[in-house]
Amino acid sequence: MSAQWEPVTPPFKLVATEQSHSLGNRQLRRQHSVMIEGGMIPRARVMDQHMIDRYLMGGLLDLAQHRAAERVLELATIAGIWPTGINWHGSGVKGERNYVPYGAFPFGRALVRVKRRYGRYHVFVLLEVVCYDVDVHGDDYKMQCLTESLGLLSRGGGSGPLRKLRAAADKKKGGAHEGAPVAVAS
Repeated sequence: MSAQWEPVTPPFKLVATEQSHSLGNRQLRRQHSVMIEGGMIPRARVMDQHMIDRYLMGGLLDLAQHRAAERVLELATIAGIWPTGINWHGSGVKGERNYVPYGAFPFGRALVRVKRRYGRYHVFVLLEVVCYDVDVHGDDYKMQCLTESLGLLSRGGGSGPLRKLRAAADKKKGGAHEGAPVAVAS
């Protein structure tokens, strides 16, 4: 006795509920701010894809802080903090395999910089908002932590040797280098 296979027809029709095309659908436009670029082939760009984009559009972050947040997001991607994992198959000098995850170092340095200046909680809030899109605009303290962290990262600097040379040269000239921190006596 052999069983015969019979095709099963679904009790419903597989029809899209909303019209979708290359410029997105109504649901996408309802959830995000979409800009349509004209030209021979129009394209739709989502303007507020991440939480940091929404904060920029809402005036909660300035442009320098937004650029710093995008840089942190880029460093996190290079470091491989998401489930795809670190790229362990990089090539080193002379084609030898190198298993050191060099992408993690710049990301770690940025986080250590925030941690040294403000503490662990600022790093936590920075990671939650920038990397994991957690909305904190309802909490004033978390928003302050985020803006302080991004402000620190947007100023750049660090303790590199060129910065020290510029500061020494400017001290000799009598003026401060643009972007260099100014010591304020309290």
